[in-house]
Amino acid sequence: MMMDKSVTLIEILVVVVIVGVLAALSLNQYPAFTERNIGKEARTNLEVIYHAQKRYNLDNRGLYFTCAPSCAKTIINSNLGIEVQYSNFSYSITPRDPDKKTGFIATATRNPAGICANKKMTLTDLDGPPEKECAQW
Repeated sequence: MMMDKSVTLIEILVVVVIVGVLAALSLNQYPAFTERNIGKEARTNLEVIYHAQKRYNLDNRGLYFTCAPSCAKTIINSNLGIEVQYSNFSYSITPRDPDKKTGFIATATRNPAGICANKKMTLTDLDGPPEKECAQW
């Protein structure tokens, strides 16, 4: 006696429904996942800027490089001697205390796209963790 090893239409439909539910659940999390990875770009670039600013400070008798309201990457790279690559953020570097012109605040502003559009991440010369406006980062 031979057993029939075919698949029924009901079994195929059950598998299709399960795959559909899993796909729907994963697509719901996709924007947060991509935004978290985009936030890593800003954090890495801010840390590179932080270390370059410390070297700049030593070479320039206590001064820090600043450029605001927005710095082109060529200006940051040439003045700080680094190779920052970015496409999802714009950057600015301002004095932490404008009156005394001491310290710096490096700010990454998310381009107007994604769930964290126009949110900011900042890092200062005080070497604390970056402050983040977007919960996804």
